[in-house]
This record gives sequence, structure tokens and C-alpha cells, in this order.
Amino acid sequence: MKRALLLFFAALFLPLLIMNNLVFAELSPDFESILEDSEEDFSRRIYSYDFDVDTKGTIHVIYLLPVPGEERAEAVYAYGSNGEWTKTTIESDAKLGSISTGVIVDPSDNSVHICYIKHQNDPDTHLVYQVITDNVPGDQTIVEYGGWHTRMQLNGQGKAIFVRQGSNSLRLFSPLSQTTWTQSEMDLPQEIQYRIADFVYNADTGTYHVTYGNDTTFHDFIYAQSNDGDSWTISLIDDSGKLYELEFWTDLFLDNSGNPYASMYKYADNNTGTSALLGKLDGDSWDVMTVAGGTSDARAGMGARFAVDQWGAFHAFWDNSPDVPIDADGERGNIMYRYSPDGEDWEVKQAVAPYSAEGTCMIKVDGRNLYLLVLGDYIDAKLYFLKFTLPEPDDNLFEVLPDKMFYDPGETIALYARLQGSGTGDIYLVVSDPHDNMYYLGSDFQWHRTSDLNAIIPAISATELFSFNSYFMNIVAGSETPFNDSGDFLIFSVVNSTDAMLDGFSFLSPLYTNKLHIW
Repeated sequence: MKRALLLFFAALFLPLLIMNNLVFAELSPDFESILEDSEEDFSRRIYSYDFDVDTKGTIHVIYLLPVPGEERAEAVYAYGSNGEWTKTTIESDAKLGSISTGVIVDPSDNSVHICYIKHQNDPDTHLVYQVITDNVPGDQTIVEYGGWHTRMQLNGQGKAIFVRQGSNSLRLFSPLSQTTWTQSEMDLPQEIQYRIADFVYNADTGTYHVTYGNDTTFHDFIYAQSNDGDSWTISLIDDSGKLYELEFWTDLFLDNSGNPYASMYKYADNNTGTSALLGKLDGDSWDVMTVAGGTSDARAGMGARFAVDQWGAFHAFWDNSPDVPIDADGERGNIMYRYSPDGEDWEVKQAVAPYSAEGTCMIKVDGRNLYLLVLGDYIDAKLYFLKFTLPEPDDNLFEVLPDKMFYDPGETIALYARLQGSGTGDIYLVVSDPHDNMYYLGSDFQWHRTSDLNAIIPAISATELFSFNSYFMNIVAGSETPFNDSGDFLIFSVVNSTDAMLDGFSFLSPLYTNKLHIW
């Protein structure tokens, strides 16, 4: 294994300069569509939205669209595929500031279950539940009066379950029938005020998973679990008190073994920098890591959401358009995609949209399909829907990337690589500098300058591909070849057919490109 890793460390990129039409990214949208224009006023944007996908591949979306000049929103249901949508306004007086909007598809019959808050102010507000069958909305059912924040799930019989806030408690609404519920106060420690974050119900095990905040403005992040809905076990995910009420971005999901993971956006104060945290429950406590930001100048990780695919790999989207650029590129920022084979290593990343994430990145994996619904672009906010196709675990793939996009001279550039596949081929790594000079990493572990595509020697020849996803090289920005200048650098990586000429484009893997900038 040591020899294999040493050989692999000699591997990286291939030149894209002459082959712009052949550049691939690990994720390219199959389609991107704009569901709706939003408003520019921060308090009146489409912040409340959700989606799910049925077994036929039809996408079902619900969102709250502010009515111009009025303090109300329309609840809009949309369904479609390939970027073509049919929209229906199912309520003309939904609560403008609600974050209780949800949709879940029951895969047993493809019925679509939705919820939202109707009307604007107590005592008129109430939680509405509807079932949509064959794209036709059914009657509205009032679950409870009050505009409390709410999260919805389905039990094993396809009936809706809710967790709702109260004045000083969280309450579980268990179904008695399709349209009636009984409520019970969750047995939690006494706090000043609770704020529901997320709710997941595992129908296979009958386990309830809930996350919440425990204060009024700045919250600790807490997890509660129950096997019966009566007795709850509590554990602390993060006790920093940095879960900010106005940036309350969290996620809660299960891996393929039913293990819970939770994430939060950790607010910055005193110029300490923001970050996205991801935790895994280990026994009675949480192992928590920083997966974005975390440095004094970083504002990254806003709106982060995660999903696990059928092979057990992790996928995530979040905003990376900080005040001091780390991974953002361009005045509109970027939405970043992150991949991890195990939930531990999150270095594989890619900018997938040339605009910021102004709201939560709602994400779902369905087979090889990866979906994203997000309020994007601070310049001209819109509700975007994107669909990607994931590579399978045995697809030939080789990508090298830096640990961030922007560097000061003297900073260390850490290079990471992802390699997988079932083929045998030659591995190439090439870098082009701001002056279009081309360097390749040779089998002698040294960087060589060349102007001839066919003079490039593979870093590894005739190697059988294997699974690798880790750090492999450090280079000092501004002083070490090939990154010994200032400006934009492109990193290219590809696996070519064994002994084939590079300009013959006998690529076994897509040709990947990543960019970094040295100031």
C-alpha cells in the first residue's frame, strides 16, 4: 500500500489550455431552472421552501412567495422534471415569515404531504396539512392553531408526525388518523425558550431524532432521541452559544446504518470567523468537526445541507462567498459542492453555481441523481433548482484540487486528490501558470516545464486504478514550482489509455480542472 500511495503522490493534472471544449467538472448540472424571482428586501425573500422526489422521478416543491406590497405570502406547489414546472397556488394568505414549510413524498403510493402556516398573526394563524394525490391538492386540515415553528415527518403507515415549538417547550404531534393528532410535551430540561431545528423519524426502527436551540437569540445546539415519543435522551452537540437566531442554518440526517449526523452554521462574533460544523453521534456524545470556514477571516458554510447516497458516500452544498475570499470567485460568490467518502474527509470540493446561497441549500440524493433547491444570488435573488448526475463508485475518476482558492505569497498550498475506478491507465497531472506556461509532475516526483503536449510523461504508467481520497502534497505559494508567481493557475488531471498519445484524447476518466489564485 505504501508503494501504491507513493506512486500515486506522483500523480496530478493535464493541460486544458488547448482543449477548452473537453474540460469537465466532477459535477455539471443536467439542468438548472429558475422556479421564481424573489424580492430584494432581505425580509421579504423566498426563505421558506422544501422539495422531495417521487419514485417516478417527478420533483415536488413547495415555497412561500411574498405578495408585493403586502404582508402575506402565497403558498405555491410546483411539480415537474428537467426544469419544466407546473405551478399551483394552494394558499393565498400564508404567513410571510414562516419557516414551517415542508414536503415529503410517501414512496409507497407517491402521495405528497405538505405543511405550512396560514394567516399572519395569532389568534388566526394555524398549521395547515394537505395531501396531494396525482398532483391535485386535497383539502386543508388544521393540525393546531398558532404560528409555532414546525417540522414534519411521516411514520411507517404514511401518516404525518409533527414537532412544534411552544412558549417554553417542544411538542410532539402523533397521528390518530390521517387528519387528527394527539400532542404531548417532550420531556426536555427546562430552558428559557426552545427553537426547533430539525426532525427526522426513522420508520425502520421507530426512532425519533430532534435537534433544537435553547435560548432566545444565541443558542446552544442540542439533540434529543426517543424510541417511543415519550422518553427522550438529551446530548449536547455544541455549547458555544453561537447558533444565531437570524442565521439558524442546521441539518439533521441519518447515514445508511441509521446513525444520526447534525450540522450547524456557527455565527462569528468578535471577528473570529464563521464556520460550518458537522457532528456524528458516538455513543452518548458527539464528535464534531469544522467542515467549512473556521479561520479569523472566513465567512463560509452558510446554508449547509448534507445527504448520503446508496453507496454510503456523503454529499453537501453550502455558500462560499465570504467578505475575505477563501473559495469564492466573482462578485456574485459561489455555491460549493463537497464530497466525502466517509463523512470525515471533506477536501473534495467544486464550485457548482456562480452565485451565492442566500438561503438553505435543500439537497436530496436519489440513486445517481443529486438535487439542489436554493435561494441564490444576493444581487438578484431567485429560487433555483439544479439536478446533477453522480459518478458511480467504479467509474474512472481522477481529480486534484487545492485546499482553497485564494492564497497569499508564502502560504502553503495543500493539494488533495480523489482517485477511483476499475480501469488501467496512465495518470497525468499538469499545471498552467498565469503566463500559459505548462508544468507536469513526472514519475521522478519533480515538476517539469514543457510546451509540447506529447512531451508530457505520466506520473504513473499503466497503473490499475484504486480508491484514494486524501491529502498528498504541499507547495509554498509564490516561491515553489509551479506556483512561483502571482495570478490565476489551472490544475488539470486525467487518466489516459495506457501508452496512448496524450493528444489523442483516449481519456479513461473525465478531464478535470481546478483553479487557484495567488495574490
